[in-house]
Amino acid sequence: MKFAVVIDSMASLPEFVLKQRPIQVLPISVKIGDDEILDKTSSSKLVKIYKSGRISPNTPIFSRTPTTEEIHDFIVRKVVSNYDYAICQSVSKSASTIYDSFAEVSNTISKEAREIRDSKGVQSPFRLSYMNTGTTVAGQGLLAIFADYLFSKGGDFTTYTNTLESFRKVCKGFTVVKDTLHARHRAKLRGVETVGLPTALIGKAVGLAPIVLMQNDVNSHIAVKPGYEKMVNRLLRYASERIEEGLYIPFINISYGGDLADIETFEEFPRLQEVAKKHKVTILKAVMSLAAGVNYGPQALSLGIAPKNNKVEP
Repeated sequence: MKFAVVIDSMASLPEFVLKQRPIQVLPISVKIGDDEILDKTSSSKLVKIYKSGRISPNTPIFSRTPTTEEIHDFIVRKVVSNYDYAICQSVSKSASTIYDSFAEVSNTISKEAREIRDSKGVQSPFRLSYMNTGTTVAGQGLLAIFADYLFSKGGDFTTYTNTLESFRKVCKGFTVVKDTLHARHRAKLRGVETVGLPTALIGKAVGLAPIVLMQNDVNSHIAVKPGYEKMVNRLLRYASERIEEGLYIPFINISYGGDLADIETFEEFPRLQEVAKKHKVTILKAVMSLAAGVNYGPQALSLGIAPKNNKVEP
């Protein structure tokens, strides 16, 4: 039985994973100035956009969530004829209406899917399910990796529902933000007032860099300290320590709003690589998707991890 994992482009995964695995990405439309870009841009083009300086509070930037009809058409074109089972994993429903659209499509598509598959001579039934990941960016990508890992075992895919739900609760998506003013501006556009304007202005002036956690639909500031590099190193050190204590799956997913070579320059990254190699943990790295990058800003670094010690934070 062929399966697919459907994610929206707020999630970030390396290009090679998307090419090799049955993971379909629903693109989100992003408008930067006068240019409207469908978020299926290659990593090399994404890096050029991040380095261009166009993603800033001074540039009018708008992202448009796909409508239910557009999601329906995407599932029909990309999924129904090619797979027997698919699960749609949305960005946290506290941040987007995509989850509601996935739910509506999943609950109404069975009859149409049967007609499409009959017309192509496909006899096996088609099943579509959906879940709210409760997180975003690298954390959301990690959930897709776990779903792919589970379904690749075969069997009755519906039996994995409880396993995925349990994993969702322990999956953490951290993001270090470099530009507090940009992040505050984008959050306000989404109706989220986490940081006041004076605080954001002061934060930008003195170089404050927050570590933001999105887990179980709760967006929280774990720490806000001076020094973007210090905060990234703090997060990478946290990841090394959690690997040594144990992870639920042997993967860490990192997403970065810029050239991936920059990640190698952080002081704590070599140690993370060493610890990961020792414990046979794979570190995945991806250029941050545009839908995520316009919200968190250039050079934002997101890390998805599922530590067995789920209480401690960076």
